[in-house]
Amino acid sequence: MRIERTVTLEGHGEATATNTVDVLVMRQTIALVLPAEDELPAGLDVDTLTETLRGHMELIVPEVETKALALHKEDIPRYCALACVSQANDKLRAAPPH
Repeated sequence: MRIERTVTLEGHGEATATNTVDVLVMRQTIALVLPAEDELPAGLDVDTLTETLRGHMELIVPEVETKALALHKEDIPRYCALACVSQANDKLRAAPPH
């Protein structure tokens, strides 16, 4: 099954995510949330954007975990990555705020 999400903000572009890790799309989506300007763009659909960003995290966290587990057990980067994976999974399990 292929999952695809598209977030479009009028005058601000579009980002499309699939069920594979696509760092460029993740960066484009994040740029919509964290614009260089002081204010968020008009017409921002926060619920859709939040859902899209959570989807990105659900895709990338297992990838990071797999890479970290491949490192030597006493590697500090492995320890740090796995701690971050654990924290990210806890946050993803929590219900998003409404």
